[in-house]
Amino acid sequence: MARHIIRIIERVLTIMMALAIICLTLLVFVDVIGRGLFNRPVVWGGEVVEILVAVLIASAFPLIARSGENISIELVPAKGHLDTGLRYLTAIAGFGVFLLLGWVMFKKAADVAEYNETTMILSLPLWIFAGFLGVLFAVTAISFLIAPVTGQSGRDNVDAPGVSR
Repeated sequence: MARHIIRIIERVLTIMMALAIICLTLLVFVDVIGRGLFNRPVVWGGEVVEILVAVLIASAFPLIARSGENISIELVPAKGHLDTGLRYLTAIAGFGVFLLLGWVMFKKAADVAEYNETTMILSLPLWIFAGFLGVLFAVTAISFLIAPVTGQSGRDNVDAPGVSR
């Protein structure tokens, strides 16, 4: 049951990322054509690009954390129990950092909702985006905890040049 829920969440995040990339591509294309041919840029384009990039990046965080494919540097080659301990320590650190980021974004969402802050051109309420990022950061925190338990590790998936196994 848990694996099924995880798979659904991964699919939803992947679809969100794909839609964000498609929208970014189309928006930039239309903006470039509008600027070049008609001297009419998409006025609200920059605002939407900022939102889409934030959604794209924050949607990728849980997938990267779960798969263990985040950038890492192995300073001390570890085998056996030490390697397992380092994986759990890394998972706990990632959990803490993203839980803190999620809390900060939820607090930011509450603050901007209180003051009714909106985007400058489209007047979209900012609390929605801050809250959404808070949710994605919380999902990322949980992903960090799930990764070592489910055996996901980027180090196992990638063969570095010159490394024999």
